[in-house]
Amino acid sequence: MVNLSFDFHKSDQVLYHTIESTVNDIIALGAHVVVPAGNEARRIDSLLASMSSVITVGASTLDDKRASFSNYGPELDVFAPGKDVWSACNSTDKVCSFIGSRFFGVDNYGRQ
Repeated sequence: MVNLSFDFHKSDQVLYHTIESTVNDIIALGAHVVVPAGNEARRIDSLLASMSSVITVGASTLDDKRASFSNYGPELDVFAPGKDVWSACNSTDKVCSFIGSRFFGVDNYGRQ
């Protein structure tokens, strides 16, 4: 499993072909490549998320609806919890929230 949580501008075709080739090589080795749909509340326009060989993940709410900020479109393969997801923080006694692919500490963010 490879999670690629980055993107680049559509006009950069040289970078796109390099990434596409690398992703296809990874998949040929037997790995699954997962990418985010994006968090701009619009139709998917990400080159990574548009690749048919990857698993594109959108954000869902606690009631299994598309999160208002999640991108959408036929490229989506699956939804995963992405709004109001709570978890314990590592090395702190405070509660932390994971929103989409972003991490926010409710208290003492970044405390060591």
